[in-house]
Amino acid sequence: MKQRTNFRTRLLSEFSDVAAGALDAPAAILTVAESSGEMIIATTGLDLPPDGSGSPTLPSFHSELLLGTEPVLVPDARASVPRQHIEGASFEIRAWLGVPIVRRRRGIRAALSVFSAEPRHWSDDDVALGKELAAAAVEHLDLESALAAAESALRARDDTIRLISHDLRNPLNAIQLTAALLLESGEERRHETVERLELIRRVAMQMNDLIQDLLDASVMDTGEFNVERLDASAARLVEQACELLAPIAETRNIRLAWRTAQVARPIHLDERQMLRVFSNVIGNAIKFT
Repeated sequence: MKQRTNFRTRLLSEFSDVAAGALDAPAAILTVAESSGEMIIATTGLDLPPDGSGSPTLPSFHSELLLGTEPVLVPDARASVPRQHIEGASFEIRAWLGVPIVRRRRGIRAALSVFSAEPRHWSDDDVALGKELAAAAVEHLDLESALAAAESALRARDDTIRLISHDLRNPLNAIQLTAALLLESGEERRHETVERLELIRRVAMQMNDLIQDLLDASVMDTGEFNVERLDASAARLVEQACELLAPIAETRNIRLAWRTAQVARPIHLDERQMLRVFSNVIGNAIKFT
């Protein structure tokens, strides 16, 4: 977060420098206040003292500019009331041009102030240029925010794919091993064959749920899973997870046994997600035993 804020401040500083150069002014302040409450401040030719939070202390007239909608033109600060003063300025302010920018739809406000050490008549071209530069700074910050949001969405998508790919391994292994056991069983073991076919059916349903999560665009973008809470038996979910992983345990010469307490009252939970949790916990226990 701090790194991103520093990048945005440097980006705004470039526009502040350009504004001061384009308007032939020795100093400038460019401020953007976003709807989130974050305020980014950049200065050129000024060394504003920090406030209690460490941010530069804005002159009161520049802070007021953020709340306005019309440009402020001061050709001679000595003749203005009240007198404009900036703590940290190395020269006397003799002229000041302030330009506010409002983006109501996005809840963004920006203000550009440029200062002159000599009295100056600010032209319409100066005002128009100031508006264009302040607006361009806001647009660039918007693009940077959109890029950061897109990168965050991509990271969430990658994390989701990795998570579901990991969760698919246990069901796939169970299907492969159960199918192999079925091929080895004869007619005299028909009862076991039916049980294993039922296991394959349940595992296939679990895999279908995982694949649906993988294909769900909203899950991919937010990095979150939909939770559907219902009254269910946690003991039964543990049994299902153990039945699913028993063939895998057998290949490692591990006998998987389980005992669950009978809870009279059902628990309010998401069966599908909790089955994944139990399967991962038991699967890791088998893997690292």
